[in-house]
Amino acid sequence: MVDCQSTMQDNNTAPRESEEHAPTLVLQVEDNDVDALLAQAAVAKALGREAQVLRATTLARGLAIVRAASVDLVLLDLNLPDSHGLETLKRMRASTDSPIIVVTVEDAPDLDQQALAAGAFEILHKGRLGPDAIVRLLRLAEQRRATRKSSEQAVQLAHSRLELALAASGVCTWDYDLSSGEVVLSDSWSVIVGARTGVTRTSFAALANCVHPEDVNALSRVLAEVMKGQRGEYSVEHRVRHVDGDWRWIVSRGKVVARDTFGRALRMLGTNLDISERKRAEARLLQLAHFDTVTGLPNRVLLEERLAFQITRAHRHARGVGVLFVDVDHFKLINDTYGHKTGDELLAAIGRRLTACVGDDDSVARLSGDQFAIVVADLSRTEDVTLVAQKILDSFEAPFDLRGREAFIGTSIGMAAFPRDGDSAAALLTCAETAMRRVKSSSRNAFCFFSPDMNARAATRLHLHTDLRHAVDRNEFRLHYQPKVELSSGAIIGVEALLRWEHPLRGMISPAEFIPALEDTGLILPVGDWVIEEALSQLRLWLDQGLVPVPIAVNLSAKQFRRRNLDQLIHRQLAEHGVAPQLLELEITESCLMDDPQDAVRQLQALREAGFTISVDDFGTGYSSLAYLTRLPISTLKVDQSFVNAALGEPASAAIVRMVIDMSRTLGLNVVAEGIETDAHVAFLRLHGCEQGQGFLFGKPMPSAEISARLSRRA
Repeated sequence: MVDCQSTMQDNNTAPRESEEHAPTLVLQVEDNDVDALLAQAAVAKALGREAQVLRATTLARGLAIVRAASVDLVLLDLNLPDSHGLETLKRMRASTDSPIIVVTVEDAPDLDQQALAAGAFEILHKGRLGPDAIVRLLRLAEQRRATRKSSEQAVQLAHSRLELALAASGVCTWDYDLSSGEVVLSDSWSVIVGARTGVTRTSFAALANCVHPEDVNALSRVLAEVMKGQRGEYSVEHRVRHVDGDWRWIVSRGKVVARDTFGRALRMLGTNLDISERKRAEARLLQLAHFDTVTGLPNRVLLEERLAFQITRAHRHARGVGVLFVDVDHFKLINDTYGHKTGDELLAAIGRRLTACVGDDDSVARLSGDQFAIVVADLSRTEDVTLVAQKILDSFEAPFDLRGREAFIGTSIGMAAFPRDGDSAAALLTCAETAMRRVKSSSRNAFCFFSPDMNARAATRLHLHTDLRHAVDRNEFRLHYQPKVELSSGAIIGVEALLRWEHPLRGMISPAEFIPALEDTGLILPVGDWVIEEALSQLRLWLDQGLVPVPIAVNLSAKQFRRRNLDQLIHRQLAEHGVAPQLLELEITESCLMDDPQDAVRQLQALREAGFTISVDDFGTGYSSLAYLTRLPISTLKVDQSFVNAALGEPASAAIVRMVIDMSRTLGLNVVAEGIETDAHVAFLRLHGCEQGQGFLFGKPMPSAEISARLSRRA
């Protein structure tokens, strides 16, 4: 008998064509011919043609057979020419999962137990190897084959389902044979790179040529680590070229699944997944997180990162860094006049103009609203920042085009520098902003460097803002009243209500200090409402006391004046106190009217129709044109005290006072002079036709009790 030759299949038996009609395959590893024939006879008697026996006379030959064919049963003699004892069983068990029947001539219970522990299915002595035992064992083998077939079908079904799921999710599977260099990729690869559909067979070198040059080193390094066993598996994101020339992002995962006896990688399996859409979404999120959507410039987050980098770099090379905080003057007027869309277009144009003023290594960012910041890198001298600031001011001298209309825009610029003013991004931005606010509160359309005393003033201003909020809650505000008189007789014909703040620790605080703070904090609105309420309460008290009341003039802030339905709000207060509107005079500064002339006319007209008397305060300090003045529905002009005080010594001031008086008479307006301190002032004013005034000559602002006493004496 020759090894691997069937002894149970005659010439009339056709070869098996399918798994269902295939005979039971038995491997007999036996070197003794007699024992082999006896065993084969038992198999033949038990199964007849339903069995096929393959014989091997050495363990090496038997191992070769189980590696090449799927046998159903192994009859194994432990003592062979090339192997003895349990070692024979262990080597066979390591090569096949088929049931192994150990056939032995020995009767050694201890050896039997060891064989079962080493993986033997059953122990049979050669003298007991009859047809019944063979039938019983082969039935077990049949059950195993059925179970194996069912398992293989289940695995195949699961594999098919997995392939469908991976294809549906866009996952490409790949199999890399390192010995041949061939890589087999599933048809999802064609979707990723735009190649022809179907399974792709290519070389590793060809695939490597598809990888983006910037990603090759990182991918090669990770693959080398996996192949050397330095890591179990890998996951790398990299780019591959699409047939249209673009790059697609994929995440590639894989691991080694087979190695030779020396540990060298033989085979790798893995997946590729197209993550291009995710990368685009991440890029969009990054854009939104770090760039302004209106101007396309970096936002505060990105600017602070860049500024921190430049500070570190400057510290290393003993250089400087400059920061400019740029605020656009009167931008709100543009927004209110032309709308937010035009305002956004202007902001984008401002961003482009600022960018044109700096170098390639510098950064321009939009922080918020109409505020920008610039980082000037690699300064050799701190003073060089002023060159950039001056360049900005010069560039803004050219008008901006607002959909066919020219607009001249000014900027207020604050500057700070590393290391002089701070060593962090937050500190430098704060210092530059503080300097910008100094410019904005003084001259506008200019620039200045931060100085330490600005911090002290900023701290004082912060404390003032805090105290003002408490003042509202604690009722620390007072109204004082300054008489307005008829110059010919000195009789009181009205009073002006002036806001005073009695601080619990500092006493009376100057209005010049706290009024701007009320504007900055927005508290001017509730406090302004309180002033009107308090003035009306005083008028109501005079009426209840039987006094003949005089009109009280109250000053409206710019924010109050711009409120919608202002006339209705004040009328509601009048009704609550039962006071006629003629007793409440509303004073508005000339500069307030010029912020938005068209809207001012509409607001004044509504107030005039509601019955209020309207005065223009501090006249002569603004820039209103005479033609525009004739359109304002006002009744009184109040000449600013700076002109009245200087009229006797300065011809120019005297000429302005005379002009205002003459113009008022021409327009049919009443005129009131402010700041009268001497009889000479009275004589000058009366000489030129002014008959009403107020000032320290007639009385300083006084509490309600004092002005009430003077009104009582008048009665």
